[in-house]
Amino acid sequence: MNVRRARPASKSRRGFTLIELLVVISIIATLISLVAPAVQSARAAARRLQCLNNISNLGKAVQNYQAQNNDKLPYLEDGTWGWPVALLPLLDEAALFRQIRQNTVVPSTSLRVLTCPDDQNNFRVNFGLSYAGNAGYVASAYWTGIDTTVAGSGVPDTGTSGHVPGSITFVGAANPTLVHTATGVLWRAGANTFRITADYISQGDGLTHTLLFAENIQSQLFYSRATSNIGFGIPITTKTTGSVVNNDSTKPTGAFGTSATTCLQPTSTFQLTDDVTGTTSGRINSNIGQTVGTQPRPSSQHAGGSVNVCFADGHAISLNEGVDRIVYAGLLSSDGARYGQAIVSSNDVE
Repeated sequence: MNVRRARPASKSRRGFTLIELLVVISIIATLISLVAPAVQSARAAARRLQCLNNISNLGKAVQNYQAQNNDKLPYLEDGTWGWPVALLPLLDEAALFRQIRQNTVVPSTSLRVLTCPDDQNNFRVNFGLSYAGNAGYVASAYWTGIDTTVAGSGVPDTGTSGHVPGSITFVGAANPTLVHTATGVLWRAGANTFRITADYISQGDGLTHTLLFAENIQSQLFYSRATSNIGFGIPITTKTTGSVVNNDSTKPTGAFGTSATTCLQPTSTFQLTDDVTGTTSGRINSNIGQTVGTQPRPSSQHAGGSVNVCFADGHAISLNEGVDRIVYAGLLSSDGARYGQAIVSSNDVE
């Protein structure tokens, strides 16, 4: 006799209700909203770190250059090329350097070590350059549009006007050129140029207290010789009466002391602006949207307003745009203390 067993009633499958689905979606959305900013922040930090590593490598390249050139720093420009080209063999770009030397023209190329990932003007752009060399105090007459004429794509410009030792004359100084040269590090080659060495800086304001390189998103064209493309500085007005002219016979007004022995000491009212027009500024990140090649001062597009800089001893840090103006002016000087400038402490910077 066959006995059939009754099968239990099958349980029907139950799906998510609309409310449960909305809860799950809201939880996922909340998690994404929490994670996304952290991911973006991590990416920004990575780009800033890459930039800091780049400018640190530039500092190390200069140290190697000194070792090969009797302790001398590279020129801002040597009459043919600027400091970026001079450092190429020390940045693992010896083949490119030889090609440039042979053809006197730079082939279209973009070098990661010379560009910051946050620099939208130069990153992955042919001939891009995100970094500038310390060219000291610049006569404000040369600030806007310094040597902006470029010969052509890959061909260095030929103009040598603009920032040169002696463009600001300090009345009463025994050697005005030495006083002026004490405000920077990289200078143009020439018969009257004082070639700065690491020992000179070490015996002056100190390698750890003297800026060598800084970011500048208005820099451009690493093959250029133009100060505005490869250098940075502070605009100084050399005017009491009449127009601002090269080799003006007056000391800078409203910015420094009144005697030859204190002419590099900023006063308490010193501002990083041109007191004639009020339009030019040497402040960090000032006039951030200006055309490339026209603002030779430190700037970056990093979050928070910091700018990566490298000192003459090779160490690199992020410098806040709010750094005290007098401290910043002191960081540009390689031998300012000898001419009355206050000594800058590491605590004033970091």
